[in-house]
Amino acid sequence: MLRPRLLSHQQSWNLQCLLRRTYKVLGIETSCDDTSLALYERLPGRPPILLDYRHASLNNSSYGGGIVPNLALRHHRLNLATLAAQMFGTDQPTHTLGPQDLICVTQGPGMPACLTVGLEFAKGLAIGRGCRLIGVHHMLAHLLTPRLLTNGDAPEFPYLSLLVSGGHTMLVLSSSVLRHEIVSNTRDIAIGDAVDKCARHLGIAERHMNGPALEQLARSFDVAVQAGEWQPEKVNVFDHSGVPVPDPRGITVTVPLRKGSDRTSVVDFSFAAFESMVDRGLTKKKNNVSVESRALIANQVQRAIFKHTAEKVSLAINTAIPRSSRERISHFVMAGGVASNLELRKAILAVLPKKWQFHCPPVELCTDNGKMIAWAGIELFEHEKLQSDLTMGPLPKWSLQSISSGTDWHVRESL
Repeated sequence: MLRPRLLSHQQSWNLQCLLRRTYKVLGIETSCDDTSLALYERLPGRPPILLDYRHASLNNSSYGGGIVPNLALRHHRLNLATLAAQMFGTDQPTHTLGPQDLICVTQGPGMPACLTVGLEFAKGLAIGRGCRLIGVHHMLAHLLTPRLLTNGDAPEFPYLSLLVSGGHTMLVLSSSVLRHEIVSNTRDIAIGDAVDKCARHLGIAERHMNGPALEQLARSFDVAVQAGEWQPEKVNVFDHSGVPVPDPRGITVTVPLRKGSDRTSVVDFSFAAFESMVDRGLTKKKNNVSVESRALIANQVQRAIFKHTAEKVSLAINTAIPRSSRERISHFVMAGGVASNLELRKAILAVLPKKWQFHCPPVELCTDNGKMIAWAGIELFEHEKLQSDLTMGPLPKWSLQSISSGTDWHVRESL
């Protein structure tokens, strides 16, 4: 007599989806200054289909020297319900949610008040529509974003990720959806914060788009050199020790953690010094700097920041990860807002082992968005069988390394 073959959890899930049809997934992101909603239709065995996407960015808080909490809070209060009303309006009959559907919302880390706006809205919507809920870790969502594009097929675990944003710079080794080891972190400020501050000193801040503004200015210098419009003897090069040799019209920019055995062996990042370098260099020039010189300085600073980042990634790969673990890795992910910078992508790709596959989300998925929250919720819900209660609250300082600690996740009883 033949025994019935037991189905794996994923096979069982796919079968149940087929028997009861598909379900919809709503992702809500309000951790900082972006209000974002994404609605997907989840199909068994296929990538989710995006039904609707609504996004609003706070574009004036940078005038206060960075993200202003009360302005960000007001931004979410003004936009979240409005965007949801547009998404679920009477002219969108296919966008209704029901008891079999899932609402995924950022629970942390982030700004407490901003997180609370999204969480309480998600709870109210879940009660009104009878949907299920799950709180999502913001950085986990960035880590898992490339898997959205392949329906979870790639990158395969274990893989290494570089998270680069205005609030985080860390190298993470992920063994599964819930197992993450922070290999290296920043000693002071994040890479995005450093880029933002350098852009401000150069007077090229474009509201909250300071990173792209610096990248554009730095690229304009490269274009000028290629066109023969700028012909100094030495342009933004590094000597044998890695110390930059600046054009006289630029400033002195050095790469941190380059001297002393106690510093060169450190795998952590350090970006705080770059703001001081720019400030000091401009002060020496008495802030009398031409547009062309600003382009050169932007190019110097960006190259040095990215060179430092790439060097520390290479050092961490070769010294901080055990050989047995390193041999199992074949995928590398770079995610977060700064990952949209093409020069950073080139710098990181140049130091990775040749056999590794490099994954970087499209530019629109690098910044904070509801799409990544929805996908992370899908992975937590389907593969880890997790769900959240209406009692969940914001977790402003939620550790990625101990992601399951302090949460109210529980194993769901059914689909």
